Amino acid sequence: MMRRRGSCNFRQDRQQYLQLNLRQTGSFIRARWRSRIDHKDGPMENVIKGEGRQTARRKLGDVLVENGFLTPNHILRALDEQRKIGKRLGQVLVELQMISEGQIAQSLASQLGLGYTELTEARIDPALLLLIPEALAKRHLAVPLEIRNKKLTVAMDDPLDYESINDLRFHAGMAIDPVIATRRAILETIEQNYRLDTSVEKIVEASAKDFGGATIQVVSALEDGNLLQAEVRSLEERSRLAPVIQLANLILSKAIKLRASDIHIEPTGKDFQVRYRIDGLLKEDMRLPKWVQNPLISRIKILAKLDIAERRLPQDGAVRVMAESHKVDLRVSTLPTHHGEKVVLRILDQSRILIQLDQIGLDEKDLRSIRQMARKKKGIVLVTGPTGSGKTTTLYALINELKSETTNLTTVEDPVEYMIEGVNQVQINSEIGLTFAAALRSILRQDPNVI
Repeated sequence: MMRRRGSCNFRQDRQQYLQLNLRQTGSFIRARWRSRIDHKDGPMENVIKGEGRQTARRKLGDVLVENGFLTPNHILRALDEQRKIGKRLGQVLVELQMISEGQIAQSLASQLGLGYTELTEARIDPALLLLIPEALAKRHLAVPLEIRNKKLTVAMDDPLDYESINDLRFHAGMAIDPVIATRRAILETIEQNYRLDTSVEKIVEASAKDFGGATIQVVSALEDGNLLQAEVRSLEERSRLAPVIQLANLILSKAIKLRASDIHIEPTGKDFQVRYRIDGLLKEDMRLPKWVQNPLISRIKILAKLDIAERRLPQDGAVRVMAESHKVDLRVSTLPTHHGEKVVLRILDQSRILIQLDQIGLDEKDLRSIRQMARKKKGIVLVTGPTGSGKTTTLYALINELKSETTNLTTVEDPVEYMIEGVNQVQINSEIGLTFAAALRSILRQDPNVI
């Protein structure tokens, strides 16, 4: 039963509470917050020193009393119980049925100057679920809500858990901006939003079965020309990979195995399709439910270091994988369409570039003619044809035919798709004025034999 604030008993109880609370918990709270302020580069600095947020924190007990949720006597009783069982004050108050979980969360948000969300039937963008996998969400009781100003907003029941925030930041690859929600609401949201994994898993199992159980490995991402190991998992093992990641790996693996030159992931009105360009022709491989579209595209964008939140503008990126112990580079291009983002991946298989001129399918007469033309001391050889017809393969086969220790061979490319030992390869960069014409003028002063 609540006492009137003006009563003598209330003042006496409050004085007792303040003395006890200051003596038993004040130093602990100050030390805990000070330890977080000392982490200058940690995500907690954003919580403590963020815009519009308070730097001086009131005690949770004070906030609960001031908001009229509890009396000082309630706090004193809870503190006594807390000393016995060692739990957080909020947990103790809820277990003693003195206050609801929602009231504790609201008061904690007020105390820390953070936002509060009820997560009522929250539908989370599937792209965000890839940043915080289900196991991680359950371990830290956290769910991603949105990306704003290059920060991931995450609902948590304990925003003071620095280790959890640091772990979330590491996995998401961006700063974490915590807001507060109740434990029950977080668990319900996790249950509602991560269910799609089961359905995707069934799709992967069916597709992998039709494919014959491929064991091609997708292992790494490409950043600034460096090979960064990200995952080492075969599709056959599937060890602990999220189903959406398995699906992306399956699509890449099938394309490489089938020696496709391109992968097209195309949205339609009711579903989306995956097509491979093989021998110059596009061939449909699978049709998938519409709800798989965004998670799958987000997975590919993450691998290619693209912005998963940007769906209105085209983006270009790259990723490197290992397939049957050889490197395969993928050029990734996204394009907004009426039904959603379309993604095309150009497959640049490093093993194919070792091909020789007599291995590209020419008959003996044509092979002799091309070799004679390629070895002339002057002239131009034009290689033309539609997309996927083998122009790049033919040109690189010619380069392999002509390169030698006695020849200065230079290429001008946009982009440089394959690296060839012993060849001077120039990457076009129009932004700084390195155009085909500028490169050609410079190369002519480099004593070239073949350009």
